[in-house]
Amino acid sequence: MKSKPKKIKQEVIELLGSYIPSLPRVATELQRIISEEDFSYTKVEDLIMQDTALAAKILKIANSPVYGLSREVESISQAMMIMGMHEIKEIVMGTACVDAFKKFNMKHFDINKFCKHALACAVSARYLASNMGINPLEGYFVAGLIHDLGQIIMAKAFPEAYVKSLDLAVSKNLTTSNAEQEIFKFDHTIIAQAVLEHWKMPKALQAVARYHHNPGMADQFQQEVSIIHLSDAIVEAIGYSSGGESYIKIECTRVTEALISHPSIENLFEEIDFLMETSSSSYE
Repeated sequence: MKSKPKKIKQEVIELLGSYIPSLPRVATELQRIISEEDFSYTKVEDLIMQDTALAAKILKIANSPVYGLSREVESISQAMMIMGMHEIKEIVMGTACVDAFKKFNMKHFDINKFCKHALACAVSARYLASNMGINPLEGYFVAGLIHDLGQIIMAKAFPEAYVKSLDLAVSKNLTTSNAEQEIFKFDHTIIAQAVLEHWKMPKALQAVARYHHNPGMADQFQQEVSIIHLSDAIVEAIGYSSGGESYIKIECTRVTEALISHPSIENLFEEIDFLMETSSSSYE
């Protein structure tokens, strides 16, 4: 895979097609409904209520400290009124991504560790964005959840070679991305961007997936990419590792420089364990 980005994405889908999970029907249908100019909240509520487990998860997540609402949310219609449609979509898509991860069962890859790292990054990204006064906040949580999606697909498609790349990262003190490049000549960021494009996910999420190790290379959405980049590094340093990263590198961009000096960084180190404890059960 040495060609231009578009060709690389086509090759990824062709090569890994059977390893790319489908999003749950509710998630794809919700994307379709919201894209309509005259969509109704009632139609969205009816769709979500078809999946009682999902409806219960939405309420649990909405009432968790991550979203910090001032009053308890008791119904999906109330959640939509208080939080707005974009926030509801974020929770649905985040849940769909985690469910997609969990379809993979691999002896050589710790899926629970992977999901814990993804959730820690999601919680941290939303926390940082909120404390920096960024508005709107939607997108940061799900961006944290999906940023390393390509790793799990590579681990499933190329089990032995992927273990070699993880070992290489440790032995040579490389980032997982650099180790993957040495073994495969491409890395998980290219895979993730191709999959998210295939799923018709927003361009901002695709940019996060592609550039979260090198935010300075992002032509667009540098704020989103930089926040995920820093969140990823912080949770790795704290101990919520996905299992392969032995070398943590923070690239300085305008956003990461502003974040590093922001008081919310120190507060995050103190609050991450509490946020994880109160959020984890929502994604079990």
